[in-house]
Amino acid sequence: MADANGPGMDAVRDCLKPFKEKIGITGVILSKYDGDSKGGIALGIAHQVGVPLRFIGLGEKMPDLEQFIPDRIVSRLMGAGDLESLAEKTANVIDEKKAKHLTKKIKKGKFNFNDFLEQMESIKKLGSMKSIMSMIPGMGQMAKQLGDMDFGRNSRGWKFQDWIQGELD
Repeated sequence: MADANGPGMDAVRDCLKPFKEKIGITGVILSKYDGDSKGGIALGIAHQVGVPLRFIGLGEKMPDLEQFIPDRIVSRLMGAGDLESLAEKTANVIDEKKAKHLTKKIKKGKFNFNDFLEQMESIKKLGSMKSIMSMIPGMGQMAKQLGDMDFGRNSRGWKFQDWIQGELD
């Protein structure tokens, strides 16, 4: 596990090579990979240690950890987004039956606060807003401005949920 904001390449080499020799690692997980300048770090680690980069973390939570697929990362760095990864993430979170049922409720004007809260919970499972927005073409710069905004317990999104829940009680 390496941190993209961590020490330079010499420190990475001096730390990870002995680790690889003693334990026999077969890949690297790079955390805090959320900026354009991190591409060199990713390539450098893989080259210096002699093992492939397997996963990258675009945030600080488990849903933000994803398999490293070079073409997709390059696409994000170029501002073209990564709709494939976004589609995969949403497919893992969204239940198709529930989505069809919800669509019917919306069309009939029966969508309520409970339905809205359920949707907020689904969004949380996708990861941080920064991670989601970085996958949408043209939204990379806006994603950087969001910082680590998400729908975690201490965020505005959660306070909004608490307010809605209070209205329902």
